Amino acid sequence: MAVSGCSSVYDIRAKIIDGRLAFVAKTDFFGNPDCVRGISVATDDGPAASPEAGDDVSAVRRGVYWEQTFSSPSCDNPFPVVYGARLSGPLFKYADGQTKSVKAKPLVKGITYSVSAQSSGSAYGGGKFRITPEGKVINLGR
Repeated sequence: MAVSGCSSVYDIRAKIIDGRLAFVAKTDFFGNPDCVRGISVATDDGPAASPEAGDDVSAVRRGVYWEQTFSSPSCDNPFPVVYGARLSGPLFKYADGQTKSVKAKPLVKGITYSVSAQSSGSAYGGGKFRITPEGKVINLGR
């Protein structure tokens, strides 16, 4: 007996909305994600942030600047998602009983960041962006 699954991939774009950095799903006829059940913003080559109390220290050392993951099937946070916003839903608990999130850190201008998200229905999104010295957001190819 063969088992098959269905998942989709979508692009995420960073943009300024009402003066705040936000993430929107770029949709097409293959998918229309409307919420996130997990989001992460990290840098591959920039400086690591400093962990705060309650942060997943190993994630911060790997370059994570903000991360929250919620229990499935929770998808209580609609797009657009504002960077650092307090999101809703039951946090995912790992095998060790910890939630392993990272509070939002100040982003550094000129550094490239990756954003990734999980949405309902096995949908996964991602994108890359940079904030210029003037504060403009530039989206980059993945």
